[in-house]
Amino acid sequence: STWLYDLADVAGWTVTRKSPDPAMISTFSWRAVFGMFQRAFATGDITLPISSVEGNTVISIVESTTMNSMTFSLRESIDLVSEADKSRLQNRRVAQELASWVDVSRRPPAETCDEWAGIVRERILTGVAGAGALDVDPNEDDAEGGIALVVFGVICLSAVALLLENLTL
Repeated sequence: STWLYDLADVAGWTVTRKSPDPAMISTFSWRAVFGMFQRAFATGDITLPISSVEGNTVISIVESTTMNSMTFSLRESIDLVSEADKSRLQNRRVAQELASWVDVSRRPPAETCDEWAGIVRERILTGVAGAGALDVDPNEDDAEGGIALVVFGVICLSAVALLLENLTL
């Protein structure tokens, strides 16, 4: 959705950031997409998603006086991973974004990429409806897809008609 931020900047819209509710099952709706753009054109304000991950990091430093050395220990807890462990993470987009971030930025050095990806998938994505690699996005209403196709077709035909009209002049 980064292109939406660029579009808002070009159009001069004010961007309001909203974090999705991780406990809500997410569904795709063309009506919501059209409504978002309709409000943006009417008010000059667009609400766009932003993800934030909260957690705690504890660093322990133990100094050994006998061996003249230090030992470092790092422990992290990520709130949304805890929510996933308790089966309270239900928002597909939040789960996928969290899994991507944890997979890339939190892999321990001792784990291989494949092992870590399996652990992340098992811990975060399992149990979240629609979050699997082969899952299809759930839609609110299948009829909306047909309406969106018709609107897209009308826009394409209008663009072609304008192009042909300008070419013949």
